[in-house]
Amino acid sequence: MRRMGKFLFGAMLGGVIGSVLILLYAPESGDQTREALKYRFNDFVSQIKDAVDQRREQLLREIEAYKEQA
Repeated sequence: MRRMGKFLFGAMLGGVIGSVLILLYAPESGDQTREALKYRFNDFVSQIKDAVDQRREQLLREIEAYKEQA
């Protein structure tokens, strides 16, 4: 489990560093870059919310199945 944590930390750190470098060398203007980032961020948040909702439903179904077995 510890290796997974190190991997995730490294992946996130690499993502942040890559994002900063891309922003520094972006060919678009600041306004266009901000709009694109806002759109991507909102899309990312939406995807996370959907994944959380799906997982919550799955866990609730599993809890109900355990209750029925008891």
